[in-house]
Amino acid sequence: MTDATDGTPTNCYYCHAPLEGDKKVCSRCGRSQLRTCFCGHQIWYQDKVCPYCGVDWTRVRRRRHKSRHKRVDYKKMARYAGAGAVSAFLVTMLALFVVDVLAHYYVGHYKPPGAGGQVAAVAPPDIASADFGQRLGMAKMAVGLIVRRVGDKLGAIREELLFGLLVIALGAGAGSLYYLAREGLLRSRRRRKPRSTKEPSS
Repeated sequence: MTDATDGTPTNCYYCHAPLEGDKKVCSRCGRSQLRTCFCGHQIWYQDKVCPYCGVDWTRVRRRRHKSRHKRVDYKKMARYAGAGAVSAFLVTMLALFVVDVLAHYYVGHYKPPGAGGQVAAVAPPDIASADFGQRLGMAKMAVGLIVRRVGDKLGAIREELLFGLLVIALGAGAGSLYYLAREGLLRSRRRRKPRSTKEPSS
């Protein structure tokens, strides 16, 4: 027993072959011409809207076709794979360049123990003969050196920095108050007494 209404299809929805005999099943591809709707009734595959609940099956069919039956576009996938490979290569080269720059910075600012500067137990090796692990270690030391120098600079101008931040905060607050006042958002919550509507006695 089916709930399919009138409007029996004459061709298969999948292979478009003419339906012969039992029109519920295609004689060429063997696919059923009926589907079960979300409301529980069986309708024809070619029905765009369920006559029982009104579900738009054109959108449902499009989502299913996209998620299950869409073929792989190997050319497009190859382009994406190539773009990913190039991006990974560029990121790797950029990381190596940054490590090399930091290693050169560390060697250029290195001072032996007792010289009053950066203290290290072992002098850094020559950049030309250093492997990646040694350069990475020198890059870490360079980052620490930069952080310490920045901290020293900020400590020396701490009072000026705090004063500048205070001025910026006051300016931002004044600008916000001006905006609220201009937009009429600073109205007083105090209720005004209603004016008397009595006419003066003659």
